Amino acid sequence: PDEKGATAAGFLTRAAEFFAGHGIEIREVITDNAWAYRHSADFRDTVTVTIDGEHARDFDDAVSLDRLPNGHYWLGVHIADVSHYVKEGSLLDQEAFLRGTSVYLPGRVLPMLPERLSNGVCSLRPGEDRLVLSVLVDLTEDLEVKRVRFREGVIRSVARLTYTEVEAFAEGFGLPEEHAFLAEDLRLLLDLTQRMREKRLKEGALDFGFPEVKVEVGEEGELHLIPQAEPKARSLIEELMLLANRLVAEYLVQKGLPGLFRVHEEPVQDAYEKLRQALARLGYTLPPKLSGHALQKALLASRGRPEEPVVAYLVLRSLRLARYAPENLGHFGLAMEHYLHFTSPIRRYPDLVVHRVLKAALRRTLTPARKARWQEAFPAIAEHASEMERKAEAAERELTKYYMAKWAELHVGERFLGKVTGVASVGAAGQGKFAIDRRRLHHLAQLLEQRGGHGRLKLVQFVTKHAGQRRLEFQARRTGIQVRTRNRQPLITPCQHAGQQGFETIELVVKMPQQARDCRASCIFLDQQSQGIALAGQGTSGHY
Repeated sequence: PDEKGATAAGFLTRAAEFFAGHGIEIREVITDNAWAYRHSADFRDTVTVTIDGEHARDFDDAVSLDRLPNGHYWLGVHIADVSHYVKEGSLLDQEAFLRGTSVYLPGRVLPMLPERLSNGVCSLRPGEDRLVLSVLVDLTEDLEVKRVRFREGVIRSVARLTYTEVEAFAEGFGLPEEHAFLAEDLRLLLDLTQRMREKRLKEGALDFGFPEVKVEVGEEGELHLIPQAEPKARSLIEELMLLANRLVAEYLVQKGLPGLFRVHEEPVQDAYEKLRQALARLGYTLPPKLSGHALQKALLASRGRPEEPVVAYLVLRSLRLARYAPENLGHFGLAMEHYLHFTSPIRRYPDLVVHRVLKAALRRTLTPARKARWQEAFPAIAEHASEMERKAEAAERELTKYYMAKWAELHVGERFLGKVTGVASVGAAGQGKFAIDRRRLHHLAQLLEQRGGHGRLKLVQFVTKHAGQRRLEFQARRTGIQVRTRNRQPLITPCQHAGQQGFETIELVVKMPQQARDCRASCIFLDQQSQGIALAGQGTSGHY
């Protein structure tokens, strides 16, 4: 729970009680759409589709694409018009602000809005009329934006496609029979967005390519770790959403309108210099002056090599966190001068705020007083939204780690391949994590003495083979763990000490070269603090 009242559970019940106390019911928020339909552009005859995950229910974006006689593309990105239902200052709006974002946890979703809205009248469900705020783009064959229009509209999606279906189609398989009529539209979308992605990366956008694993919990509590493996389908939607977000940001800046921007500032020079030194030890050279192109070049050069996850992890750690801000400060990671979040108003409060600004501009109702009020309010909204986003990500991350550890508990004694992606004076992290902590050295003697031949890990050495370079080699004598960088993938064996409940912590001392001090290496499989080794599963259903 948050001290401001944005609790993590029971939203619908609490909201209903809250509304009832003020003589309001959720159904009264669902206003008559007749007026909105009369004053909206009618896109119901346009072939629009949604593409989402298998279990998604809150469809807040749909896309359409036509080829014009002059060879240009006429692209439509249609976003659910949540602002039509959630009025500024209403009780719904106050609750949405407190939450800031929907939280997607393994086995459940904690929505920002009541399900009647998020999965109902706002969701762009196929065959049903839905209000949208649309970005219409005239793109040349060379992907130059010739013209852009923003319109309030109404659509009727013709199909709800899944990432799995679209990925299969991209790989040469057919669409389900009921969606076969969309084959040509999908070919056009896949070709266009692939070229958009290539162009964006050439302009300096960073692409890490980290594997993602989704944790699903069945009705009986069974666990499923599912790798997210639909790169072409997900990229299709990602590129279109990035374009829409950028164009809306450019419009607000050009018109001098207030907004909530998604900003990602350049790394500080000290962090960049440390990155240069670390990558130099791996054989990658970065220029003295910060360059997004150079970072992307290093990431691409490491693809398919043993050190690929190490390079990606080091680059990621050098970057600042993205956040919301009332000022347009650009987005370093995306290599965009203007950027904000517009495409997910069902699940992100900043998107809802941007919709209100854009609609006020389109309707010419943005008075000086309203503009001044927004400019005064947006800094606090940006700070709160950033804070709630971090809380949501932390909750998702911690619960995902918990379920991954529960999955690992079912595989005690089995062996998996993993990769250690980096080591620092305070720890090693990545797809195969070792916590290194100097605070508990005194445990060494007792542990080595007590474990004797019964411990799974007897001794670990931390060495360098060349002066000035920290090529790491962790070795376990007898049984347990062997970790090496550069040329070998590490082999880690989960273990459980006989006679003890649950997993245990085994602590060992390693020598830190060039620093003349000892530190503790903890191989923690699972303890009460929910720490653990994270492995990238290869040939398994995920990592833990």
